[in-house]
Amino acid sequence: MSPRYRFGRYRIFHCRNCALGRLHPLPSRDEQFRVAAAAKLRALEGEATPLNRDLWARTCRARLGRLLEHGAVHRMLELSCGDGVFLENARDIGITRSVGLEPHTLAFETARQRGLDIRHGWLEALDHDEHFDAAVMLDGIEHVADPIPFLARVRHHLQPGGRLLLTTPNLRSFLAMASGRRWVSYKVPQHVFYYSPRSVRSLLQRAGYDVLETRRAGQYVTFPVFVDRLSRIAPRSAQRVERVAHALRLQNRVLFINNGAMDVVARRR
Repeated sequence: MSPRYRFGRYRIFHCRNCALGRLHPLPSRDEQFRVAAAAKLRALEGEATPLNRDLWARTCRARLGRLLEHGAVHRMLELSCGDGVFLENARDIGITRSVGLEPHTLAFETARQRGLDIRHGWLEALDHDEHFDAAVMLDGIEHVADPIPFLARVRHHLQPGGRLLLTTPNLRSFLAMASGRRWVSYKVPQHVFYYSPRSVRSLLQRAGYDVLETRRAGQYVTFPVFVDRLSRIAPRSAQRVERVAHALRLQNRVLFINNGAMDVVARRR
């Protein structure tokens, strides 16, 4: 691996052979949890407005659709479920038997208020013999310092042939390569690994899964968010787009954009 970017005392190394990025040195568990908890609190505050909640719900339904393209789901597990919006939307489309795991106390309490089956903690909060048709982890695997044993533990809780849906930043996306060190997903020290389609496929195969699909992920955003993302890679273009949008009164439009991440669906072997 060769060093690519420095963020304070941390460096991000890239391996061309395996198309993988890695943070060095790895943060302590306490430091990573503290920073992740602060970020989750900001996310909960940001999603508090009706518009942001609606946008995230629409994004969740799009990701649920990708999972269901590969077969019906009757019982689902979500890891790091946040305030439960994904599980709530899963329930609305008919997946009524779902469990969420959430280590962050405020997010856990918020999710429980939705009447969902939420466990405070991590995989140890599950009974040994609990099994699911599918497991979902949105924007989470990049936080895990020991991903192969972790995914093997998730695999234990999947039925034979059960599926896993991961959403994670794509190191080889256009947005990542065009943004350089300003890439929005370089979140240090929260993210310890940065995957590409090739490296996430290798990871899942080593953990006992067959990858069914890797696809560019997207999300519903407001026009100002789109302009902010554009400004990271093309500031002048973003200014022109903003002026045109103002003239045409498009500032309140909602867009579905490629966010530089990928959706990966895999099946337990």
